[in-house]
Amino acid sequence: MSGPAQGTFLWNELAAKDPAKSGALYADLLGWETAEVPMPDGTYTLFRSGGNDSGGMYQILPEHGPMPQAWISYVAVDDVDDVDAAAAKVKALGGEVLTEPFDVPNTGRICIITDPDGGTLGLMKPAGHSG
Repeated sequence: MSGPAQGTFLWNELAAKDPAKSGALYADLLGWETAEVPMPDGTYTLFRSGGNDSGGMYQILPEHGPMPQAWISYVAVDDVDDVDAAAAKVKALGGEVLTEPFDVPNTGRICIITDPDGGTLGLMKPAGHSG
Protein backbone atom coordinates (compact mmCIF):
# COMPACT_ATOMS: atom_id res chain seq x y z
CA MET A 1 0.00 0.00 0.00
CA SER A 2 1.45 3.38 -0.89
CA GLY A 3 0.88 6.51 1.14
CA PRO A 4 0.54 10.17 0.32
CA ALA A 5 3.15 11.64 -2.02
CA GLN A 6 6.18 13.40 -0.55
CA GLY A 7 5.29 17.04 0.19
CA THR A 8 1.52 16.48 0.53
CA PHE A 9 -0.12 18.33 3.42
CA LEU A 10 -1.70 15.76 5.79
CA TRP A 11 -2.92 17.28 9.05
CA ASN A 12 -3.25 20.57 10.96
CA GLU A 13 -2.64 20.75 14.67
CA LEU A 14 -2.58 23.41 17.34
CA ALA A 15 0.25 23.29 19.87
CA ALA A 16 -1.43 25.15 22.75
CA LYS A 17 -0.30 26.48 26.10
CA ASP A 18 -3.89 26.38 27.44
CA PRO A 19 -5.91 23.87 25.36
CA ALA A 20 -9.15 24.51 27.27
CA LYS A 21 -9.16 28.23 26.41
CA SER A 22 -7.94 27.78 22.85
CA GLY A 23 -10.32 24.89 22.15
CA ALA A 24 -13.31 26.83 23.46
CA LEU A 25 -12.50 29.78 21.20
CA TYR A 26 -12.27 27.65 18.04
CA ALA A 27 -15.37 25.62 18.93
CA ASP A 28 -17.43 28.78 19.47
CA LEU A 29 -15.93 30.72 16.58
CA LEU A 30 -16.05 28.00 13.92
CA GLY A 31 -18.71 25.63 15.23
CA TRP A 32 -16.23 22.79 15.63
CA GLU A 33 -17.07 19.86 17.84
CA THR A 34 -14.31 18.49 20.05
CA ALA A 35 -13.47 14.96 21.13
CA GLU A 36 -10.92 14.19 23.84
CA VAL A 37 -8.50 11.32 23.27
CA PRO A 38 -6.37 10.17 26.23
CA MET A 39 -2.61 10.08 25.69
CA PRO A 40 0.14 8.88 28.04
CA ASP A 41 1.19 12.47 28.77
CA GLY A 42 -2.20 14.21 28.73
CA THR A 43 -5.15 14.60 26.41
CA TYR A 44 -5.31 15.14 22.66
CA THR A 45 -8.28 17.09 21.34
CA LEU A 46 -9.72 16.32 17.93
CA PHE A 47 -11.53 19.13 16.14
CA ARG A 48 -14.47 17.89 14.09
CA SER A 49 -16.44 19.64 11.39
CA GLY A 50 -19.49 17.99 9.84
CA GLY A 51 -18.69 14.76 11.69
CA ASN A 52 -15.17 14.55 10.17
CA ASP A 53 -11.87 15.00 12.00
CA SER A 54 -10.40 18.22 10.63
CA GLY A 55 -7.50 18.89 12.98
CA GLY A 56 -6.19 18.42 16.47
CA MET A 57 -4.69 20.12 19.50
CA TYR A 58 -2.29 19.18 22.27
CA GLN A 59 -0.80 20.95 25.26
CA ILE A 60 2.80 22.11 24.95
CA LEU A 61 4.87 20.32 27.59
CA PRO A 62 8.48 21.07 28.64
CA GLU A 63 9.72 17.92 26.89
CA HIS A 64 8.46 19.29 23.55
CA GLY A 65 11.34 21.75 23.55
CA PRO A 66 11.09 25.41 22.51
CA MET A 67 7.69 24.97 20.88
CA PRO A 68 5.73 28.17 20.16
CA GLN A 69 1.95 28.24 20.51
CA ALA A 70 0.98 27.93 16.87
CA TRP A 71 -0.91 25.97 14.27
CA ILE A 72 1.36 23.37 12.72
CA SER A 73 0.76 21.78 9.32
CA TYR A 74 2.21 18.31 8.75
CA VAL A 75 3.66 17.31 5.39
CA ALA A 76 4.26 13.75 4.17
CA VAL A 77 7.70 12.23 3.72
CA ASP A 78 8.24 9.06 1.68
CA ASP A 79 9.22 6.63 4.41
CA VAL A 80 9.98 6.39 8.11
CA ASP A 81 13.74 6.75 7.62
CA ASP A 82 13.09 9.97 5.68
CA VAL A 83 11.69 11.67 8.81
CA ASP A 84 15.05 11.20 10.52
CA ALA A 85 17.01 12.06 7.38
CA ALA A 86 14.90 15.19 6.83
CA ALA A 87 15.51 16.33 10.41
CA ALA A 88 19.26 16.03 9.86
CA LYS A 89 19.02 17.84 6.52
CA VAL A 90 17.03 20.72 8.09
CA LYS A 91 19.97 21.43 10.39
CA ALA A 92 22.41 21.35 7.45
CA LEU A 93 20.19 23.82 5.55
CA GLY A 94 20.12 26.34 8.41
CA GLY A 95 16.82 25.36 10.02
CA GLU A 96 16.17 24.02 13.49
CA VAL A 97 14.57 20.82 14.73
CA LEU A 98 12.17 21.79 17.52
CA THR A 99 11.03 18.24 18.25
CA GLU A 100 13.31 15.37 17.26
CA PRO A 101 11.69 12.49 15.31
CA PHE A 102 9.48 10.21 17.38
CA ASP A 103 6.74 7.64 16.85
CA VAL A 104 3.09 8.36 17.60
CA PRO A 105 1.19 5.06 18.07
CA ASN A 106 -1.34 4.41 15.29
CA THR A 107 -0.37 7.71 13.65
CA GLY A 108 3.19 7.58 12.33
CA ARG A 109 6.65 9.06 12.79
CA ILE A 110 6.88 12.84 13.10
CA CYS A 111 9.20 15.72 13.87
CA ILE A 112 8.65 19.48 14.03
CA ILE A 113 11.05 21.88 12.37
CA THR A 114 11.51 25.57 11.64
CA ASP A 115 13.01 27.16 8.56
CA PRO A 116 15.82 29.74 8.89
CA ASP A 117 13.23 32.54 9.35
CA GLY A 118 11.24 30.66 12.03
CA GLY A 119 8.39 29.18 9.97
CA THR A 120 7.18 26.01 11.70
CA LEU A 121 6.32 22.78 9.87
CA GLY A 122 5.71 19.18 10.90
CA LEU A 123 7.09 16.24 8.89
CA MET A 124 5.22 12.94 9.04
CA LYS A 125 5.30 9.42 7.68
CA PRO A 126 1.79 8.11 8.40
CA ALA A 127 1.50 4.69 10.03
CA GLY A 128 0.35 1.81 7.88
CA HIS A 129 1.85 3.14 4.64
CA SER A 130 5.02 2.21 2.85
CA GLY A 131 6.75 4.74 0.65
